Order: sequence, then structure tokens, then C-alpha cells
Amino acid sequence: AHNSPLLRRVSVPFSNRPVVDNFQERHAASRWLGRSLTHGFGGRGENKSTGSNWALRRDWLLRHLQGATKPIAIFVANGALAVEVQEVCDQAGIPVPDDVAIVGIEDYLLPIGGANRSISGVDTNLEEQGYQGAALLDRMMKGGEMPTEPVRIAPARIIVRKSSDIFAVAHPGVSRALNFIAKSYAAMISVNDVARVAGMSVRGLHQAFGEHINCTPGEKIREIRLGVAKKLLSASDEKIEFIAQQCGYPNINTFFIAFQKAEGITPGVYRKSTRRGR
Repeated sequence: AHNSPLLRRVSVPFSNRPVVDNFQERHAASRWLGRSLTHGFGGRGENKSTGSNWALRRDWLLRHLQGATKPIAIFVANGALAVEVQEVCDQAGIPVPDDVAIVGIEDYLLPIGGANRSISGVDTNLEEQGYQGAALLDRMMKGGEMPTEPVRIAPARIIVRKSSDIFAVAHPGVSRALNFIAKSYAAMISVNDVARVAGMSVRGLHQAFGEHINCTPGEKIREIRLGVAKKLLSASDEKIEFIAQQCGYPNINTFFIAFQKAEGITPGVYRKSTRRGR
């Protein structure tokens, strides 16, 4: 869900293969992941003491969260349970995402209060599910046979929100630098500014970045800026000039050069390619 050592501590079951958008399979995957983390944390039915009692289940969840070696990442089988995990962390004073990062399944049926909790979620690709379902129905109505195996629809993306949006590295200076870049990418920051916030020399910062995240500070600044730019290009109708400014580029020419060098196409072409079929 996020490219950081925090989430490399666990193996999300659907990261390397397509996923069935089926609650039973997702719930089983969440339970499997929970067992690998805390010897049973992750699903109802794993511990008889939880039963169906809401209060008992929360007490059990709290004990496991407090006793787990941190930082950890938790993948939850649906959006409602992800909200429950976050509520327990909030009540116990466990920092999210610093100590516990949470990723659930994007749940479009959650009430507004739940949706506003900013929980990262797997976009289960409902549009593709509808397309594939309609195509399957059409084939069957024309005499085709029903598939013998489930039709597996790969998730569209990870929607990163505050519950997992953190740069977790062992080096404190690199951690400070990454958080500064993430918060200040829209400003005209330089590597010197990053080094100052990290409390390191520019040379030392370059060396630490190479050892811990395998890139330079300048490369990380460009990566984050262009990542935000791609999200805005695909999800908004803002003018490209405005997007360039929002991502820390002084003018549109600088933005075009950086974008085309990284992506091999212009921002306009990228925007069109992400909106085909919509």
C-alpha cells in the first residue's frame, strides 16, 4: 500500500496476484495476515472470547494492538472494520499511522463520518467488475457456459490516505527529510532546505538517502511532485499550468520537461490516456 519499510513488515495477500472481490476470500486473507502478525489478530472467529459481542471484540483487539511489536501495518477485510481498528487506536492513544498503519477495502457504503476518517483503501475496481459481469451475462445469454472458476478482477489502485501515508525508515534524519518533502513539495524547496531540516550536511544526506531508500534527495522531491501531478491530471479538470504550480514547479516549461523525462509522454497525453473509456 505504501512504498516504505513500515509496510514491508507484512505480506498483503493480493499484492502479487489478481483478487476476487468476494468478502469471504478477502476476510480469509485478512485473517491469514492477522495470524502472521499477532497469532490470531485479524478476524472474528479466531478467538472464542470475542464472539459476537462488540465490547469484548474491541477489548481483545486493544490487547493485541498494545502488545504488538511496532511499527506494524494492518490489512482489514472491509471499510467498516478498518474504521473500528482506527477507533480503537484513537481511544488507546496509539498513533496512526506512526505506530499502526491501516489499509482496508474501499467501502463506498460507509456513512459520511466513517469516510471522513481518512483510511487508506483498496479500490476494488467496481467499473471493471460491472463491465466483466455484463460481458459474462451476455455470453451466457447467447448459450455460453458458466465459468467453472471465479472471475477474478484485479484491484484498480491503492487509495492512500492518512491511515498509511507515512515514510517509516530507521534513520531519523532521513525520516525528517521525507516528511518535510511530503509536506513541502509544493513550495520551492531545495536539497539544501531538506538537509537543514534533517540536521545533516548535504553530502551526509545524499549518502543516507542512498543507503536507506536507494535514491537521492532531488530524485525523491521529483518523485513526490510528479506523483501528485499524475493524480491531479487523472482525477481533476484543473488546467495544467495550475497543476504545475501546485506541484512546486515555477513554470509550465519546467514541469513539461520533468514530466516527459520521467513518463516519456507529455502531461496532456497522460491525462487523455487515464480517461479513456470513462
